[in-house]
Amino acid sequence: ELGDFRRSIELNRESQEIGHRVKNQNVELSALINIGYDHFHLGETDKALVVLQESLVRVEKSAFGAHRWRWAMHLATYLAEILLALGRPEKALLQADKALLGARATGSLKYLGKAHLLRGRIALAGGNWSGGETELREALDVARRIEYPNLVWPAAHGLAVALASRTE
Repeated sequence: ELGDFRRSIELNRESQEIGHRVKNQNVELSALINIGYDHFHLGETDKALVVLQESLVRVEKSAFGAHRWRWAMHLATYLAEILLALGRPEKALLQADKALLGARATGSLKYLGKAHLLRGRIALAGGNWSGGETELREALDVARRIEYPNLVWPAAHGLAVALASRTE
């Protein structure tokens, strides 16, 4: 979160190894997800996609108890973001929709907001300004309700972009 993604990868590899050694799948998986997202922030999108897709397969095949649904939503949001960056909006939308369904089913407002943010970004990338605006307004509404600045800022920015497109 502080922007030192190379160091973050090192620390997360250490965490992954510890989780594996003590047989704590949740610690290990959390570290792997972080590693994938660090690669994304370093511009290594292909590497990030592989790490996160492998992590998703692991979540779907292994028992993670009460954490399984949260890992699935978490991975779906990251995968949607990466797939959008790779220019695969249809696949990104599938992941965003998975996150949205999971968030609605579990009442997870943070992931509900993130899913709407992603759906808004995907709509804007496809030139669907009104659809993007609707999704981004929903994301911003959720972000404000839960007082989550890390969602308020990108949702507000995305909405500003969508609204500015009206005048172009």
